[in-house]
Amino acid sequence: MTQVWLGTSETLGFRDLIVQYIDPFFAPVAEDETPTAKLQNSFGAAPIDPGMFEVYDDANGQLNAQAVLQRLPFDLPIEALSPVDWTKTKSFFFVVNDAQPSKQSDTGVTLIAVKTVSFNWK
Repeated sequence: MTQVWLGTSETLGFRDLIVQYIDPFFAPVAEDETPTAKLQNSFGAAPIDPGMFEVYDDANGQLNAQAVLQRLPFDLPIEALSPVDWTKTKSFFFVVNDAQPSKQSDTGVTLIAVKTVSFNWK
């Protein structure tokens, strides 16, 4: 079993969410700075390794609970997505993380749940 953080953003799309909150590898930083993800800095996440997250974007207006449930590599009851207002959601994400979040939201993202799941890898 693995712990995942589930979250949404009403303002950030796929690339911006990843660069700012999950994997800052391509983030603009000063020469003497090390890029750090906002989930790590602001929410208390442990470092997130490549491949330990997924982001689903509302690129074509098709982001909703059913679309997310079909894409997730683990089972999740639809009730877990009930806090989401899909008419305002620009992106949905999950990250594998063993830490407990120090807060639930900021101006960019909102964590809707922390769940323990079993991945359906094939």
